Amino acid sequence: MVKGIGLGALWAVVGTLAICAQDSPRGHWSGSINIPDQALVVEIDLEKAGNGWVGSISIPAQNASGLPLEAISFTNGKCGFRIKGAPGDPTFTGTLSPDGKIIGGDFVQGPGTFPFKV
Repeated sequence: MVKGIGLGALWAVVGTLAICAQDSPRGHWSGSINIPDQALVVEIDLEKAGNGWVGSISIPAQNASGLPLEAISFTNGKCGFRIKGAPGDPTFTGTLSPDGKIIGGDFVQGPGTFPFKV
């Protein structure tokens, strides 16, 4: 036991640290896609719903807000999704960092592949 901290308080701290580590992509994510000569800011919202996932993406520079996502998957730290109905089948595939704070991977649209991090 740490001096000055009771066992109950120590367990509360350990429980809080466990909650901080994220084991799914659920939540609001902000970051960018690194396209040539610039970073394209994106905001992604993912939520667990029933037996699957729902989500949306906003791309402020393109005046796009709340575009629906489809084919959302998350297995063993790997996640993927597509922007529904968008030309060029824009697809994200990435990995959730061990601390649950970053999703990084590739954004593919048409013939181009670009790194992203949120």
